[in-house]
Amino acid sequence: MRRGSRISRLPPSRLIDFWSFRKSCAHGVCGSDAMTINGIERLACKTLVRDVAESDGDVVTIEPLRSLPVQRDLMVDYARFFEFYRLVKPFLIPAKKAEHGETIQMPDERSKFDDPTKCILCASCHSSCPVVAEKDADFIGPAAVVQAARFVFDSRDQGIGARTDVLDDPHGVWPCENHFQCTRVCPRGIKVTKNINMVKRQIKAFKENGDQDT
Repeated sequence: MRRGSRISRLPPSRLIDFWSFRKSCAHGVCGSDAMTINGIERLACKTLVRDVAESDGDVVTIEPLRSLPVQRDLMVDYARFFEFYRLVKPFLIPAKKAEHGETIQMPDERSKFDDPTKCILCASCHSSCPVVAEKDADFIGPAAVVQAARFVFDSRDQGIGARTDVLDDPHGVWPCENHFQCTRVCPRGIKVTKNINMVKRQIKAFKENGDQDT
């Protein structure tokens, strides 16, 4: 199959014999089956034919994700995508060891990073980003910044300084131009662009104040 191949050329019962694609949970939480359907990034397992074909005989175009190397058919190489993910240190960096075995966090503190915790690393946002596609292939991308946001806004985390080298970089958060494509295609409804802008403000505050106060 080449980019732009059409499902009308093969009966559905034979597609699985010819196409290579990833799938796992079939419930929209693993992120492995993201692909471009009729020009829009979607999770295939959550996309019904009636969502993309209004009438009998309509053509549905299925393509691999954009801005990632195609391995075969609908399978892309996620190596660089996850390289960017690892660069932002997507794990808790506590300031000190908790005195009583755990760090207390209030509900309002938890709510500050609730949105980015929904990310399933499907790379739909990365694929849809016009900056990655047209201007800066080294931009770490929306997903990586969202993963950073999950920890930057965690009251238990004090790692923004450790992440600044990556985030406050010409290829870090700053290439984002607020096209909102990432937010539009996110299958989990994450406000991706908003999170990116919040991280930008947090970096500025950190540089001005030397701490995490906004």
